Formats: sequence, C-alpha cells, structure tokens
Amino acid sequence: MDNDLSQELDRLKLPIYNVYGNSELGRLLWAPRAPYTHLRPLSSKPLPLVRPISEYSLDGSRYVELWILAATSLHITHHIAHGGVPIKLEPFPGHGPHKDELALNLEDIFQELTIDDGTGSGTETVYVHVGRQTDQLRLGGAGIGHIDASLYEATLESRINSHIGQSGKCPWVLDSVQLFGTNLPCTALVIQLYYNEGAARTLSEDTLKGPPIHELHQLVEETNKVLGLVGRKRVHTERRTLIVGSDGTLVHGPGTEIFDGLCPTLGITHKRTLKRWENVCRFKSWLEGLNFEP
Repeated sequence: MDNDLSQELDRLKLPIYNVYGNSELGRLLWAPRAPYTHLRPLSSKPLPLVRPISEYSLDGSRYVELWILAATSLHITHHIAHGGVPIKLEPFPGHGPHKDELALNLEDIFQELTIDDGTGSGTETVYVHVGRQTDQLRLGGAGIGHIDASLYEATLESRINSHIGQSGKCPWVLDSVQLFGTNLPCTALVIQLYYNEGAARTLSEDTLKGPPIHELHQLVEETNKVLGLVGRKRVHTERRTLIVGSDGTLVHGPGTEIFDGLCPTLGITHKRTLKRWENVCRFKSWLEGLNFEP
C-alpha cells in the first residue's frame, strides 16, 4: 500500500482495511481507516517488540524493526509444538526487559510515527511499511509484482563494468547501483559513480568529458530487455533514473532540484553490500517526487 493508493481509496470511500501479516503468525497490524499506510498493532495480539535502527528525525519519526516475542505468541508456540512452517527464532537484540529472549524478526523496516489519535487530546504510535530487508522488491499500487533487485543490479553492474570501466578512456567507474520499487508504483534506479583521478591524469584532455550518461542509459535499457522487465517493472531512464557521484557532487536525472547542491549517496557496508533500507530513507524525498507513469 502506497500513499497514492491510500488517497485514492479514501477518495472513493471504499470500506476497506489494510492488514499486515504473514503465513506463520497471521494478522499483526492493520489500518482500519485512512490514511491506510498508518498501521496499528491489533488489540487481539501481544504488542510487537520495537528495535530502533535509526535516530529520531526532526519530525519525531524513526525507523524500526518489529519482533514478535516467542513466549507471548500462540502461533509461535503452536509451530514449535507441532512443527510445520519453519520459524527462525533469535535472541532479541534490543534493549529493555526482553533483551536476549527468543523472538521472531519480521524482517521488514517500518517508519514509526507519533500522530494525533483523533480525539484532540492524545497521540498514538503508527507504523508505515518502508520495505523488506531482503533483495526482493514488491511493487505497490497499479504496478503490483515482485522483482529480484540483486539480479537486476548484478546484471547491470556487469554490463557497466565491461563497457565503461574497462575501456581505459573514461575516468568514471561504477561505485554501486540500487534498484528501488517496494511500495512504489514503478521501479526507480540510482547509479553511483566514482571519479578516478589517477586514471584521469593519464588521459588526454579530449577524453576528459563528463560522466557517460548516454552510455549508462543504453545499458539500463539493455538490462531491462535481457531480464524481460516491461510496463511498471521497467526502469525508465528519463523519468526514474538518477546518476550520482560517490562524493555527492554529481547529479543527473529527474527531480534533482530538491537536493540543493549536494545529493545523497548510496550507503554501503565494508563488504560492499547495499544498506537497502537506509538508502530508501536517504532517497525518500527524491522517490516521492518522481513521475510514476509507465
């Protein structure tokens, strides 16, 4: 469920609920009224444990994981006693009285918000689903579908490295790439480049041009074709592809006016693994302003 779909459902006055859950535990969170992105714990279930994974933002929100404590969940107790669906229990890594107790990580990232409870005299906490911690993207709205982000990224990276990185004629090399799409109507892409000053010193002045935008767009389109991505799954090079520099100074793509000089960069671990949820947060304002026509 994305913001656009929530607003459309509210406009149509359809009597619906947005429910979050899984096959192992059933329903866990729900949104009984608009905005349908604001999920609340079900009163019939024990409250989930909250593990913060970011500091509080200026608006008072933060990003969190939700865990289900094994000792208080009838579903988990049933699965442990009778078998069936495998459940991965881990010591809860958060602080508080339940630290190190066995719990199930829902493996989703949520934005925790404190909002008016509607009475005018109190507040309540709601959770907005941001995305999975895995590499599987789940498009929302009119573009519902699943995409293997890691496959797309690996395919595109291979093509970029073979066509540009090894040419010896371009000081720009690929740093990283991330495909976005969970809870979005269409896919979006960020390509991050690194300017190799050492290589630049060995090149003639006529080759020291800007980043290879046209070539990168061609390789994105080739990757779309190879993987059979069409419609809203296809990465649109003009509407939803951003090319950034690893130092935050290079920007090419739609919606760049919101960055006011420096742009965000992709977060990467020391093992060169994408920090997917963190990057969704970093590029959130850019993603929200995109043209999502197919």
